[in-house]
Amino acid sequence: VPDQEYVRVWCPNEFDGEQVALDVAFPYSTDGEFEHDATRPVLLVLHGLNGGSFEEYVKDLVMRERAKGSTVIVLIARGMMDTAVRGWNIFHGARTGDVDAAARAVRGGLARLAGARGPGARQTLVGVGFSMGAIVVSNYVARSGEHCALDAAVAISGGLDMRQMLNFRRSMRLWQPMLTFGLREDILLGKFARHI
Repeated sequence: VPDQEYVRVWCPNEFDGEQVALDVAFPYSTDGEFEHDATRPVLLVLHGLNGGSFEEYVKDLVMRERAKGSTVIVLIARGMMDTAVRGWNIFHGARTGDVDAAARAVRGGLARLAGARGPGARQTLVGVGFSMGAIVVSNYVARSGEHCALDAAVAISGGLDMRQMLNFRRSMRLWQPMLTFGLREDILLGKFARHI
């Protein structure tokens, strides 16, 4: 899958003073300029545990949706892709505040664009999560209820009860060490080792 062209913007989380990166990919245009199609859904994508906007599965979705005319926004989990973390509030799979802050920021931007189109105009915002991102987006929708800033959500390959993975030897031998090693390298040794 070819690399996708992103515009990085930062979204503050007012709850704890942190910020998350949003990589925005606009639809393809014939003249090479960025454009936004207000008639197509906007996707807010959450990657897997050690991922980012460079992951093949993310790039594949971004490429396909851009070709259909949708704007795709990838929420980069705190600390991933060497993004800055101001304090010690690194990525946490149970935290849904970053998704809420990003969805509300995007919703606000879409409302301003819709206002220019006339009264009653509203664009659909869809959350799409892969693996750990699917767990996070599902948790966000469940916790938010009627206050959810998303119009729809799709969870791809997210577990329903990850505690059960502790009962499977294959998971303990194969997946858990790989995920733990990736987090250790990216967060503890990569990001915080320079501060210790």
